[in-house]
Amino acid sequence: MPREENTEDSGEGANDSPLTLGQLAQPERQKGIRFPDAYKEFLSTYGAGDFGSVTVLSPDPKSEFPIWETTARLQNRECGFLGVVEIDSDYYGSLIEQGVCSNDIWCADHDFGYEIHDAEHPDFFDFLAKVALGIWEKE
Repeated sequence: MPREENTEDSGEGANDSPLTLGQLAQPERQKGIRFPDAYKEFLSTYGAGDFGSVTVLSPDPKSEFPIWETTARLQNRECGFLGVVEIDSDYYGSLIEQGVCSNDIWCADHDFGYEIHDAEHPDFFDFLAKVALGIWEKE
C-alpha cells in the first residue's frame, strides 16, 4: 500500500514558522551582530527550512534548521562568517565586519576545508532566485 505524505504528522519537509522582527532582534543582540535585511525579510515572511533546492538556516535556537552549528564549525577563520544557507555541506552567507553582516553572499566550501570565497551574488534574494529557484537572467 503506498504511503501517504502528511508533513504535519511526520515532520518531514516541515519548515519553521516565520519569525517576527522582534524574534530576529533577540539573537542579533545576544551575538552582537546585525543580519542582512534581505535575510530578515525572508525569515519574517517564509521562515527557515527547505526553499527550492537549498535549506535556509535560522538564528532561532528552537529551530530544526539551526544557524549556530555552522558558525561554530567555522569559528577559527581569519574573518567572521555567518552561514545562512546549507547546500550539500557547503554554507552560503555573509562576512561579518564590526558586527555587521555583508549583503553580498560568500561560500564556505567543504571540499576545500570550508575556505571562504565570494559566491558572486550581490544579496540574499539574488542568491535565492538564481541558486534555490534556478532563475537566471539572460545576458
